Amino acid sequence: MLSFNDINRHAMETRGIHLASLTFNTVSIFSDLPQPKGLFIPIHDEDLGKAIENGAIAGIWNKNEELPSYTPNHFPIFLVDDPGEVLLKISEEYIRKLKQEECETMTKIAFYSPSLLNSLPFTYDIAVEADRLNVIETIKTYNNSKRRG
Repeated sequence: MLSFNDINRHAMETRGIHLASLTFNTVSIFSDLPQPKGLFIPIHDEDLGKAIENGAIAGIWNKNEELPSYTPNHFPIFLVDDPGEVLLKISEEYIRKLKQEECETMTKIAFYSPSLLNSLPFTYDIAVEADRLNVIETIKTYNNSKRRG
């Protein structure tokens, strides 16, 4: 399962509580999807309030963008240069970690559908080998298309 420390090593700065024992059941770029014990990454939309309502317990945020004024003081926020690149890095590291050790509970990642033909949400079950490969390739495709404009 992804932990606070797994994410924190990619942050330029953090705000809110620093709790090494904090773990995430879900990583989501969609604020309107249920994300129990979720880590919200504002790639699809930036509605942090809706993400919190749907279960987000922490977020990754672009360090150059202002945080919403309603962000709870204790809510962990990891400030980064590029949320899409950090999502790719933590996904790759998490998959490597899973290959090395057995985990009882795994983090699910909600991202775009593998085809990227539309912006429909798709939840990758990292316990399934094919989903591991698909999530990495889909994030890479998204990040490359974003760079090209």
